[in-house]
Amino acid sequence: MNYILLLTLAFFFGVTNKVADLLNEHGLKLFKHADILFGIIWGILGAFLMFFDQSIAINYFALIIYWFFMIKLDYKNHSLAGTIMLFAGIYIIDFTNFVILQILLLFLLDFITILIQHKIARSFPLLARLRLRIYLIPLLYSILMDNYLIFYVTVVAMIGVEIITISYDHYLKKNKK
Repeated sequence: MNYILLLTLAFFFGVTNKVADLLNEHGLKLFKHADILFGIIWGILGAFLMFFDQSIAINYFALIIYWFFMIKLDYKNHSLAGTIMLFAGIYIIDFTNFVILQILLLFLLDFITILIQHKIARSFPLLARLRLRIYLIPLLYSILMDNYLIFYVTVVAMIGVEIITISYDHYLKKNKK
C-alpha cells in the first residue's frame, strides 16, 4: 500500500511540476495565482516523496541544488517548490560524510550529463528529446544504493510530466484550427 501511495505522489509531483512550468513559460492560463498554487503543491508533493525515503531525498536534494546553481528555478513558483524541497531535505537528510559525498556525486553527474546531452543534441536531436540524463542519474544512483525506489519515482514522475506535455501540445494544436 505504501508503494502505491509513493508512486501516486510521484505521478502528481510530475503533473504539478509540468503544470507549474506551463503556467510560466508556455502560456497556460488557469486562474489568478495558479502559478503560485501549483508551485506550492509541487514542492509539498516533492517534500512528501523525500520524507518517504532518505535516498529519494538525497537524489532530489542534489537535483534542486543543481537547479538553483544553474538558475533553472527561474520563476517564483519554481523557486517556491525548490525551497520547500530544500527545507524538507535539510530536515530529513542525515548529513554524514557518506551522504555529503552522494550529494556531491549526484550534483557532479548533473553537470557531466548535461554536457554530454548538449553534444548528443547537436548530432542526434531526437535523442536529446528523450532526456536520457533524467533517467540515467537516478538509475545509476539506484544501482549504487541498491534501492530502486529512486528510479521508479523518477520514471513515474516523468510519466506525469509527459502526459501533461502531450496533452497540452494536443490542446494547442486542436485550438489553432
